[in-house]
Amino acid sequence: MKNVLRRVLGVGLAWLLRLRSQPYPFPPGVALVLAPHADDETLGCGGLLALKQARGDAVRVVFVTDSAGSPAVPGLSARRRDEALAALATLGLAHDCAHFLGAPDGRLNSLAPAEGARLTAALAALLAKLQPAEVFVPYLGGGSSEHDATVQLARVALASAGMSPRVWEYPVWAWWNPARLAGQLAQPAQNFHLKLGAVRARKRAALTCHASQCAGRPPALPSVLAALCTGPVEFYFHRQP
Repeated sequence: MKNVLRRVLGVGLAWLLRLRSQPYPFPPGVALVLAPHADDETLGCGGLLALKQARGDAVRVVFVTDSAGSPAVPGLSARRRDEALAALATLGLAHDCAHFLGAPDGRLNSLAPAEGARLTAALAALLAKLQPAEVFVPYLGGGSSEHDATVQLARVALASAGMSPRVWEYPVWAWWNPARLAGQLAQPAQNFHLKLGAVRARKRAALTCHASQCAGRPPALPSVLAALCTGPVEFYFHRQP
């Protein structure tokens, strides 16, 4: 019953957000998607990646953690890396569009100072090399400590690199509790949407590549969350610093 309610609320909120948002403008330049784990790139930005690639725009995806599980599951990190590359290929991206930072899964918000400094330096160096015009990070306050830590990591790394690209937030786990997104209805200037059209099917196909998350009984990725993240529209929020 809870999952039925989640889906009804999520679909309703997506409809309202679409009314209270404007079309994503496809600005020029490199777009970089920062994914805490393998599958977040597809759930939050799969349609964006496919459409940008089809337009000939430069896109890159940075996977922050090793996606090994917490506690770590032997062999899972390598499997999820392969799944991520397969998903990106389904979306039309070559393997060299992906970058893996390998931070320990489940500890992004509690890294030792030296670990955090190394991770920040690695991301700052990558940002300086790629020079993105846009950076997509998870929705802050969406209900995942790893996602919130990724947002903070991006902020510190961008400051360290002396860069100020446009930063967008994409929802993933916020759809699990759609009330977390309700506040965006009062901020229409921050809200942007992207109609997926035909690439919606490709996004769904890309998500099935993440079999370690989707194929179990029950799956590690709740089916209602997967359904809400693979709707006909993606949303991105531009919150002023």
